[in-house]
Amino acid sequence: SITTVAFTNVPLAGNAMKITLVMTSGGIFPVTWPASVKFNNGTAPTLSNAIGKIDTIEMFTVDGGVTWLASTYSLNA
Repeated sequence: SITTVAFTNVPLAGNAMKITLVMTSGGIFPVTWPASVKFNNGTAPTLSNAIGKIDTIEMFTVDGGVTWLASTYSLNA
């Protein structure tokens, strides 16, 4: 089980980076998001916990990973 998210090899500030996380049954284990991740509604989403369900989260940064702006693309798909 992976319960903590960390980012490496982030480009320097001034360069954009976008990532998409595709998580299967991520809700079975609680995920600890870094403080740098800011979700669009101010609250981390509740991830699916049913077998075979997929959650997709998109994040981007332009400040070298100091802040990641995140939004859910799909939940419980």
